[in-house]
Amino acid sequence: MRQRKVLVVGDWFVDDHWVAGEHRSSTSSRIGKRHLRSLQSKESATESLCGAGRTASVLVSAEFRVSGVGICAEADEAVLLALLDSDQLANRNPHTLQRWADARKPKGIEFTNLGSKKSGTSRAIRIYEREGANVVLTARFDWETQVPKQLDLQPLIRLIRKEGQDIEAVVIKDLGKGLVRTKLVRVLAGDLSSVPWFVSTKEFLPSWQELLKDVDLRVFLIPELAARAAIGKPLRKEGTDRARRLTSWMVGSCEPSKGALTLLREFLLPLFPDRNRALGPGCVVVVADDSTVLALATEKNGFAFHHSLQAPMPPMPFSSVLLGALVRRVLDNPTRCPSELTEGAADFACEWRLAERRRATDHRNWSPAQEPTDDGRLEKTVGAEISTFDWKEKHEEWKRAFNPEHLGLVGPQASPRLELWRAMTELRGYICIGREKRRTVASLVQMLREFARSEVRKTESALLKASPGSGKSHLVKCLAHLGDFEVLRFDVSQLYRQEELIDCFDRISTTQAQLGRGTPLILFFDEVDSEFGGVPPYRSFLRPLEEGVYVRAEKLFHIRPAVWLFAASKFNPDHPKARDFRDRVGGELPLGSGDGEAADRQYEALERAYLGAATLKLAFPEIEEIKEDVLDMFVRLSGVSNRVLGRCTAAFFNVRQRRVDSSNIPWRWIEKKKISFERDAWEEARRRPPHPRWVRIVERPGGE
Repeated sequence: MRQRKVLVVGDWFVDDHWVAGEHRSSTSSRIGKRHLRSLQSKESATESLCGAGRTASVLVSAEFRVSGVGICAEADEAVLLALLDSDQLANRNPHTLQRWADARKPKGIEFTNLGSKKSGTSRAIRIYEREGANVVLTARFDWETQVPKQLDLQPLIRLIRKEGQDIEAVVIKDLGKGLVRTKLVRVLAGDLSSVPWFVSTKEFLPSWQELLKDVDLRVFLIPELAARAAIGKPLRKEGTDRARRLTSWMVGSCEPSKGALTLLREFLLPLFPDRNRALGPGCVVVVADDSTVLALATEKNGFAFHHSLQAPMPPMPFSSVLLGALVRRVLDNPTRCPSELTEGAADFACEWRLAERRRATDHRNWSPAQEPTDDGRLEKTVGAEISTFDWKEKHEEWKRAFNPEHLGLVGPQASPRLELWRAMTELRGYICIGREKRRTVASLVQMLREFARSEVRKTESALLKASPGSGKSHLVKCLAHLGDFEVLRFDVSQLYRQEELIDCFDRISTTQAQLGRGTPLILFFDEVDSEFGGVPPYRSFLRPLEEGVYVRAEKLFHIRPAVWLFAASKFNPDHPKARDFRDRVGGELPLGSGDGEAADRQYEALERAYLGAATLKLAFPEIEEIKEDVLDMFVRLSGVSNRVLGRCTAAFFNVRQRRVDSSNIPWRWIEKKKISFERDAWEEARRRPPHPRWVRIVERPGGE
């Protein structure tokens, strides 16, 4: 069988994986602050390829011929290609100094070096250490070569002229190091536009992506780093003024969010123009996180894959393995939709990662010969959830769920559903539909994610402008669950002297000492606009926010970085130090009503329907269905806070048979509380056809 030849262009990196432990030698000198030793044996292998090299290794193991294009030191070309051969990896480790002198280039593998004489080979040295029962990545040292500003593409042009007829696919694996740029992509597209293209880039929406419309693009892969960069990024479609901001890729494990479907439809699926679809269906594949893959194809097919990790594991390559597996399956099955082939590709990538992690967790028994070889399977074998869908229908469902005129109901007319999770796309457990409120919650979520993810943390803060009873405490609780934060809550209105704030700071400092550095804290100060003798407390927060210190009895005490959330029903910038305080917290984030536009008011009314159903479910966990006119009643309750709405649902009476209808509404309670409600108009509306239907309440994606 003739081997197919694939051109793999991009950033070829070498990873060094070192498993280390504390060294307690009595003869060592110049040990510095920490003294570590390698735990790997002489038979182990520490080096491996990542990036474009890892993608190439997957294809080589599947018996493809690979022609690589990248940058490395001239003397390392043979070594770089030898890393593609697992048989040569054994015993290649720092136990010997001259360990690659006999490196042999694998048969059928070529490499075109676009570097200069000054170029080196990019490497990343990763240090793994054991913490309790887990092995964690504790340090990384990068040796990155400089990519020339003026890239000499003549070697690439000569390669294409010499072997262009034999190349059956172009694979681009861009790590954002500067090699893959407009000029290089234009050269490739000039002579190789008719062969299938597979592209992965860590730069979300790169400047050169428009050139992909002129080639036979089959797969555009967004790795996890690029997917993370898309969160919160303002994206403005040509010809429109309003910017879109993605807040999450997935809702639940296998359900794409409304924002993800909109972004892919408007910004990425257009990379596959109609004139090229006759060559084969195209597909956008998103690695939403280290265990979730989402794929949308031009043929309306959608696919989601979620692999639940049983235990924490050190980070290992995934997207580069997934790309290589996708290339094989698409070339093997040219008439199949790529989204359908994602299952087998993601399954192999998960299997490979599980085997590769043994390099760190079982370093004494691990061998490079144990690396899995891609067998081209089309179905899953590892434990994973999968979901297939028509993404256009899925997008229509999301639009109906956010339609105030239809109370957010989805599903068939005869048996509609109110899916509560659709109102929690910004933050799990927190119902939020109004645009301005969603932007606020999305900003908070992004801030907490960045804080939790960062190894070198710095203090983050925000000021929420929210009226009493608007659900601030519930919001903070949901935010805490997002990243396993601990919460310290302080009500400034219950303090009588400004000096009592020092006691709050003492409690913060003590709690941080007890929890240690690994547990992040949310410090929530409610009613921060309260006054002590006519003076607001803003001045007391300036040094803790700016310098991480506070003063008690003329002594300086430290507060480690944390997330400070302040809430105020009104904020008067005319008070002394108020402007300084607002500058430090980065301005105000509104959590209440929007800007007064009709659309925002409608969304707020729809939010009451979702919130009413959710609080009913909280008060009566056994209920499964609710009459449509009860949802309409929640919508018509104007001017009620979340707290009052929760008390209203708790006052429902005579609830039986897991159903709630208009006979259970606490009218006397509503009248007693003088809640504004036009009951006559509601009665007239519910008598008009179609008559109120029973609506099933669904709490989580995929079920109840």
